[in-house]
Amino acid sequence: MDLDSQQKESVCVKEVHKDSAADKDGRLRKGDLILAVNERSLRDISFRDAVQVLREAASPLRLLILRENAQKLFTTHQCSDLMGSDRKI
Repeated sequence: MDLDSQQKESVCVKEVHKDSAADKDGRLRKGDLILAVNERSLRDISFRDAVQVLREAASPLRLLILRENAQKLFTTHQCSDLMGSDRKI
């Protein structure tokens, strides 16, 4: 996966490499914003530090993603609706 820094507080997926773990999983897409990794926010940290957080993240990897034109925020493991309940996706 290639990343791009759009703003100080966001990390954008520039490309999902074919046959990578992200590609095989199928949920991460070009243009997605990664907001958190394993419950660690990427907000207000440098792009370099965000990349470090991603590289050092333990498995299973949990990402909080914002997708343009999406109806909701989602993670790769759980989704919280506006009422605060958790459900698997």
